[in-house]
Amino acid sequence: MGDGRSRVGVIADGPGDFTSLKSRYPTLLVTKATGPRGHNVSVDDLASSSVKQISSLVARGCAKVILMTDRESRNESSSALALEIRERLRKYVQSVVVEVVLPDRMIENWYLADIEQLSKKRVYVRKGLKQKKYEGTHGKSELKKLLVKNCKYGEVEHGPQLFTTIRTTVACVNSATFRNFEAYVK
Repeated sequence: MGDGRSRVGVIADGPGDFTSLKSRYPTLLVTKATGPRGHNVSVDDLASSSVKQISSLVARGCAKVILMTDRESRNESSSALALEIRERLRKYVQSVVVEVVLPDRMIENWYLADIEQLSKKRVYVRKGLKQKKYEGTHGKSELKKLLVKNCKYGEVEHGPQLFTTIRTTVACVNSATFRNFEAYVK
């Protein structure tokens, strides 16, 4: 990576997203979001509260930064909301390319984008599951339904295991927002 200016930094939404991203993408510089998050936070608050972390990632050698936050139950589509946040960020940051990715609706939807692989490889996921469309559903609730009896889902415990198990090519076909993220980390 030469002088480090080709590094990609990611601002992750919470501890589950943070640990999952660090596990799947060890070469990315991942940091936790410190500002307000959640479905009630305004776009301007999301953008302005990210400036400090963007600056920190740039100071640590990142040529590109990805702000990743969940769409959750917002009415706007992930792509429309990402565009709105990106436009708002331009008001605060001009020194680096900042991409915005919103899993539709949460990172668990990305895991579900290859549920057949998870069903084969993870003992706590029910066997024989077939792929279906999970984008836009409440991913965490859907995932919990697909776990074996008496398995209590933990974002920090299970998320990294699930995320490192999914196949990129399959997940990209089944999740447009994951496909966008993959394109940005290249």
